[in-house]
Amino acid sequence: ETLSGNGTAGSSDDSISNATFDTPQDLALDSSDNIIVADTGNHVIRRIDIINQIVTTIAGLAGEPGYVDDTGNNARFDSPISLAVDGSDQIYVADLGNHLVRQMWFDPNDEVWHVMALIGVAGQPGSSDGDMPADCSDLDSCALLAAGAHTYAQINNPRAIAVRVSDGNLLIADSGNHSLRLADLGGYTVTTLAGQPSAKGSADAQGASARFNT
Repeated sequence: ETLSGNGTAGSSDDSISNATFDTPQDLALDSSDNIIVADTGNHVIRRIDIINQIVTTIAGLAGEPGYVDDTGNNARFDSPISLAVDGSDQIYVADLGNHLVRQMWFDPNDEVWHVMALIGVAGQPGSSDGDMPADCSDLDSCALLAAGAHTYAQINNPRAIAVRVSDGNLLIADSGNHSLRLADLGGYTVTTLAGQPSAKGSADAQGASARFNT
């Protein structure tokens, strides 16, 4: 049974049956059982409202890849490929082409979704463990980054993300680094749990001795 879409690639916001998508890669449920979709080919995040039977784009602009931290359709993603929703209905997006994890939250005062870079440095793949966020829409943060005052965490082509139930922290499949990363949202740090950026393979072991291949 087809829940949404009509078999044709597109970006139309419409009823569930008439809406179109382009290579959606992941989905998650929020607390109201709405379906949040990583619409990768359109470079946007969509929401399927099951009660009202409608699909809307909540962040990004279809056909316009890029990197912009902003609200709603003013924000830009580059191939968002995976997402997760936490207990407060905040959305975390693995923004593959930008080498970032983005955070989204809905502000009831202005009734729009806000998007910001949470982990990584836009357009700069890397494997460094370090601080978060590295949000260069914040001039003070950019100045600190340029001055070397912080070592900001970097990631490389993140392909999957999940919220850890036990503590609400994020687990990231850092494909370009052949590693599994942990983002501590309370301590604002990113560490490598398993794998080694410079070494791919299939070894079962602990921590940095384990090996993954993309």
